[in-house]
Amino acid sequence: MAVWEAGLEELFGRVADCFRSDQPRAQARAYVAGLLSRTERKNGWTLAEFTREAGPQKMQRLLNEYAWDAHAMRDVVQSYVVENLTEPDGVLVVDETGFVKKGTSSAGVQRQYSGTAGRIENCQIGVFAAYVSGKGRAFVDRELYLPTSWTDDRARCKAAGVPARVGFATKPLLALDKCQGFPKRHQAVSGYWHTPTTLAAYLRVRSYLVSARDHGLRAIDAIRLALAGRPWLPVLRAASPTPALTA
Repeated sequence: MAVWEAGLEELFGRVADCFRSDQPRAQARAYVAGLLSRTERKNGWTLAEFTREAGPQKMQRLLNEYAWDAHAMRDVVQSYVVENLTEPDGVLVVDETGFVKKGTSSAGVQRQYSGTAGRIENCQIGVFAAYVSGKGRAFVDRELYLPTSWTDDRARCKAAGVPARVGFATKPLLALDKCQGFPKRHQAVSGYWHTPTTLAAYLRVRSYLVSARDHGLRAIDAIRLALAGRPWLPVLRAASPTPALTA
């Protein structure tokens, strides 16, 4: 137990600069210690009991009010994983998951298919990356999927705290970005898109079909042409000649 606690303290020493003050850092440490404990059901109350707090208010304040640098935290976690968990046969697992919601204010929420629920639900979708090896496993990256119903409504995005620089990206593109953000020598992707190669191939095929459709060609016809060795190509219009200047 002493070795485990020393390891947790060393890890939180790395992320100290991600917090604006000592209080949220200490509360985050207590929160993580509770998540890693053998407490069967983990929620605000049970985690508070584990850390001998009178109620869940501090845990709730950590999640709802305290601010920290999430991107810097991710970078620290990735460095820690590379140093301590990587092995030659380690796998980077990239997949999506859904979070069912009741309202319409949470960023990215809309009626869409959720693999978690197994049906179309009012939910958020996140793309996650986790590294798995014989030494252990850990989440190393994440990204919230924003449908066009959100990215086309900047006022709605602003109200939900979505930065103005964030635009639309498909879930496969988000997944590819997670792959590129992790050291390639430790990559052998699993999950919905299987490998970085098949993910990139999927994106190429999707781009081809979307472009063909936008030019009035049915997807099935575009596929038939490609399989016949005569892939559809857009017709490029010749540039209009520049009028000659006359005296």
